[in-house]
Amino acid sequence: MLGEAGIAHLVHAPRSATRTAVVVEGADRAAVARLLSRRGDLRLAKVADGPVGPLIDPDSPSAAALLREAQVLGVVGPAEFVPDHVVERLKYAVEIEFWSRDSAGHLRPHRVAGAQSILDDLVPDRSVGLSSLGRFHDPTDPDQARDLFPTRSELLTPPITACDLPIDAVYTWVDGRDPAWVARRDAHHDPAGTRHPEAASAARYLSRDELRYSIRSILAYAPWVRRIHVLTDSQRPAWLPQDTDRVRVVDHREVFAHPQVLPVFNSHAIESQLHRVPDLVNHFLYFNDDVLLGSPVQPEDFVSAVGHSAIHLSKLGVPVTRFPDLENPIWAAYRNVRRLIEQDFGRVPTSVTWHVPHSLRVDVLEEMAQRYAEPWRRTEASRFRDDGDLSPTSNFYQYFAWFTGRAFLGQLTYSYLNLAAAGVRQRLDRLAAMRAHQVLCLNDSDAQAEEESALDAAVGGFLRAYLPLPGPHESPA
Repeated sequence: MLGEAGIAHLVHAPRSATRTAVVVEGADRAAVARLLSRRGDLRLAKVADGPVGPLIDPDSPSAAALLREAQVLGVVGPAEFVPDHVVERLKYAVEIEFWSRDSAGHLRPHRVAGAQSILDDLVPDRSVGLSSLGRFHDPTDPDQARDLFPTRSELLTPPITACDLPIDAVYTWVDGRDPAWVARRDAHHDPAGTRHPEAASAARYLSRDELRYSIRSILAYAPWVRRIHVLTDSQRPAWLPQDTDRVRVVDHREVFAHPQVLPVFNSHAIESQLHRVPDLVNHFLYFNDDVLLGSPVQPEDFVSAVGHSAIHLSKLGVPVTRFPDLENPIWAAYRNVRRLIEQDFGRVPTSVTWHVPHSLRVDVLEEMAQRYAEPWRRTEASRFRDDGDLSPTSNFYQYFAWFTGRAFLGQLTYSYLNLAAAGVRQRLDRLAAMRAHQVLCLNDSDAQAEEESALDAAVGGFLRAYLPLPGPHESPA
């Protein structure tokens, strides 16, 4: 927009990974004001170190003072991402910074609320080049990622905390209502009924179309993710008829080190093979399909600049007393992990982890698979959850990475919602209204059959309202 109007500007790395920052010379402030006042689809806001806002029309009387005095001006585009949702729009503001030119011809930034800029000035005789915005682009405009913008190298200087490592995402997904898959599972059902009920609970295989919206949440809130891999058992979502450059389906047969153990219906077994997904970069985020992003996240929320993995520990403790003989396989896996960690590092894990995207590394998982070859191999071959399993990616990895110096304690805003709990519809309404959490988990547990259709409707309505725009990989049907 500025370039089309002939207003000189330079793009630079903003303070937020979801905003674009633009430097404009103070002498061009009047030209910027005239340009913005002609755009009725835009809104303006003053930007400081606190929240952005309020939003005002650029042709309103209150906009005149803002355009005349603001050192940093927030410009919010049309409400296309989430219609009529002001909070969502604010996250994707373009920040126009008005810099002043001194007697020597240097452009100097203003200080915002006492913040120190990493640049003192821009020397006038340096050349201006063109560059893409990289991860600093508006995810609602996919073409923008390929565009080139005027900038200078010093304006793109990242902080030392910035992570520029490539990061993928991996999902495990199953449609438990698919008749062919149900027939495969039933053919291996335990006729004696000796397995703990949790080992093959129907809730573990239930799909409410969460995957579709969870992938949308990555495209919207983590546009820096390189590629999304969906790991399945001879299935493909109907809305993903073919692979794209960004989203692809991978079959269990492509991944398992010992494919003769297939089919498996045990998430622990599948998770033991995630690091074998073809074309997977070393750093990746593991999503269950009931986990989705609720607001913008940055690479550094999951991977440090030096490649350490974020771990997110819950206040829920791991039992340290005697387990019953026929125990819940979830706790059995924690018990088995605890024993190995204590054996090798002399410390006892005391917390479970949040239901968030787990930050994992291929090389660390390969090391674990070799170091703990016997229990790892046993977990891979465990068709249903078993009391001999490990929990490779939701507990074991986190503690192993921590005690080998390759993890840090992450911080995310997070909400966990048990869909079988009372008041679930009211909580869904609050989550949709607030949009305050970076990660949401809509976790299924067994519900009565008569409740399923009502839950499907409630969850479907929530997801469609929260993430209404289909991704380019989705079938239009």
